[in-house]
Amino acid sequence: LTGFPPIQIFAGGAEVLLGDSTAFAKRAGEAGLTVEAHFVANMQHVWPTIFPDLPETERALAAMERFVKQL
Repeated sequence: LTGFPPIQIFAGGAEVLLGDSTAFAKRAGEAGLTVEAHFVANMQHVWPTIFPDLPETERALAAMERFVKQL
Protein backbone atom coordinates (compact mmCIF):
# COMPACT_ATOMS: atom_id res chain seq x y z
CA LEU A 1 0.00 0.00 0.00
CA THR A 2 3.03 2.27 -0.10
CA GLY A 3 2.32 5.44 -2.01
CA PHE A 4 -1.48 5.24 -1.90
CA PRO A 5 -3.29 8.57 -1.66
CA PRO A 6 -5.91 9.22 1.06
CA ILE A 7 -8.67 6.62 0.89
CA GLN A 8 -12.40 6.94 1.40
CA ILE A 9 -14.47 3.78 1.76
CA PHE A 10 -18.24 3.34 1.84
CA ALA A 11 -19.87 0.01 2.60
CA GLY A 12 -23.29 -1.12 3.66
CA GLY A 13 -23.69 -3.16 6.79
CA ALA A 14 -25.62 -5.83 4.88
CA GLU A 15 -23.43 -6.09 1.81
CA VAL A 16 -21.28 -8.90 0.52
CA LEU A 17 -18.08 -6.80 0.51
CA LEU A 18 -18.36 -5.55 4.09
CA GLY A 19 -15.63 -7.88 5.37
CA ASP A 20 -13.30 -6.93 2.53
CA SER A 21 -14.00 -3.24 3.14
CA THR A 22 -13.30 -3.38 6.86
CA ALA A 23 -10.16 -5.48 6.32
CA PHE A 24 -8.82 -3.06 3.69
CA ALA A 25 -9.54 -0.05 5.90
CA LYS A 26 -7.71 -1.70 8.79
CA ARG A 27 -4.74 -2.68 6.64
CA ALA A 28 -4.49 0.79 5.10
CA GLY A 29 -4.63 2.42 8.55
CA GLU A 30 -1.93 0.09 9.85
CA ALA A 31 0.20 1.10 6.84
CA GLY A 32 -0.07 4.72 7.97
CA LEU A 33 -2.43 5.84 5.24
CA THR A 34 -5.20 8.36 5.73
CA VAL A 35 -8.45 6.36 5.71
CA GLU A 36 -11.99 7.66 6.03
CA ALA A 37 -14.38 4.72 6.30
CA HIS A 38 -18.16 4.87 6.35
CA PHE A 39 -20.05 1.69 7.25
CA VAL A 40 -23.80 2.21 7.16
CA ALA A 41 -25.98 -0.33 8.98
CA ASN A 42 -28.59 -2.32 7.07
CA MET A 43 -27.52 -1.08 3.64
CA GLN A 44 -26.68 -3.26 0.67
CA HIS A 45 -23.91 -2.90 -1.91
CA VAL A 46 -24.02 0.36 -3.93
CA TRP A 47 -26.87 1.66 -1.76
CA PRO A 48 -26.22 5.35 -2.57
CA THR A 49 -27.01 4.71 -6.24
CA ILE A 50 -29.99 2.46 -5.60
CA PHE A 51 -31.59 4.60 -2.89
CA PRO A 52 -30.80 8.22 -3.86
CA ASP A 53 -33.50 9.77 -1.64
CA LEU A 54 -32.39 8.33 1.71
CA PRO A 55 -30.85 10.59 4.35
CA GLU A 56 -27.92 8.14 4.50
CA THR A 57 -27.27 8.78 0.82
CA GLU A 58 -27.35 12.55 1.32
CA ARG A 59 -24.82 12.21 4.13
CA ALA A 60 -22.62 9.93 2.00
CA LEU A 61 -22.63 12.36 -0.93
CA ALA A 62 -21.79 15.25 1.39
CA ALA A 63 -18.89 13.22 2.83
CA MET A 64 -17.64 12.45 -0.69
CA GLU A 65 -17.77 16.13 -1.58
CA ARG A 66 -15.83 17.13 1.55
CA PHE A 67 -13.25 14.40 0.91
CA VAL A 68 -12.62 15.46 -2.70
CA LYS A 69 -12.39 19.13 -1.77
CA GLN A 70 -9.71 18.30 0.80
CA LEU A 71 -7.48 16.62 -1.77
